[in-house]
Amino acid sequence: MKYGNLSSIRWEPFPKIVGLSVETTKNPILRAFMELGVPRPPQSRTVRDEVIFLLRCASEIEHELLIQYLFAAYSINPSDRVASRWIDNIIQIAKEEMGHLITVQNLLLAIGADPIWIANIRPLTRFRSIGEAVTGFAGKVCHYGEPANGFD
Repeated sequence: MKYGNLSSIRWEPFPKIVGLSVETTKNPILRAFMELGVPRPPQSRTVRDEVIFLLRCASEIEHELLIQYLFAAYSINPSDRVASRWIDNIIQIAKEEMGHLITVQNLLLAIGADPIWIANIRPLTRFRSIGEAVTGFAGKVCHYGEPANGFD
């Protein structure tokens, strides 16, 4: 069974950068990369191969995310007045993920690569799921970007 492109990503430590200002090290995205590392594709023969690989990984991520949003939206009980207010918002987010997916597929076509067919791909990463990978990274970004006195 094919496991998708994500299963072959290598996670490398973030390179040490000498002379970073204190202000720069407060950047939440930079701090998340410094803690979690940097995803690297397997050895590629050309830059184009690397771009194709990373775009295919992006397709897998977007597909996985939109499925999770749709599952969440249609798992909400519409008769629950409080929860049902979230259904339209979550479906809108899923539609945005669909837009991201088609954009990535169009980028693959634009550089002469075949778009990725997502069916039967089960990602294997150092995370249990793509959702955990994205949530973990986003959680680190949010944590590092949190004001010292928390969010109001």
